Amino acid sequence: GERISSSSSSSSSSRSIVRLLSGVQYADARVGLGPVIDNPRGRTAPTVVMHLRALLRDGSVLFDTVEDGDGSPILYRLGSSEVQDFANFFGGGAGSDSRRGARSKVVSGVEDAILARGQQGDPMREGGIRMVVVPSPLGYGNAGVSRFEAFQMGLRKPIPRNELLRYEVELLRCLDVEIPDSTGQTIQACCAEENYPCKTPSANGEVQ
Repeated sequence: GERISSSSSSSSSSRSIVRLLSGVQYADARVGLGPVIDNPRGRTAPTVVMHLRALLRDGSVLFDTVEDGDGSPILYRLGSSEVQDFANFFGGGAGSDSRRGARSKVVSGVEDAILARGQQGDPMREGGIRMVVVPSPLGYGNAGVSRFEAFQMGLRKPIPRNELLRYEVELLRCLDVEIPDSTGQTIQACCAEENYPCKTPSANGEVQ
């Protein structure tokens, strides 16, 4: 997907900044064309597939799902604390990305920004990219993240106490596709907005 730097182009400075009641701030680098991510009360919380990049106040990168590991996006159910790897296209199921007892890479401030909690803005759509600033209380707070915890979580470095964090959130667009030569079984294929509709294999194994 599109990567945005803090010093990029004039278009970044013209994006309107939304400030939520929680203290989270965000600006849309790209508004998606897919379904709106909504979490109405009384219903099962939605799951999103996304790429996520986290940075400290000084601009150093904590993690980047595009660059780290095999580059797989993550699967996250809103309201939970568990983050999973999403197997690209037809590589199988989702495998846990967190070790037992490890803290989540997705802090509550990121979820606030995805849902635009507080109704000052609009929830994200699939395919969108949102630049987010998370104040310390909605990140890792006064405790921060120790070097050992950072290792457990798969972070590149520890997080100081009371640290403001910046995130780049890209929600992928997903669609259900039927597996060729199967009995109607479907799987979910996800890709960036610019590649939608996602390429899928045909019965002869070619990608179409």
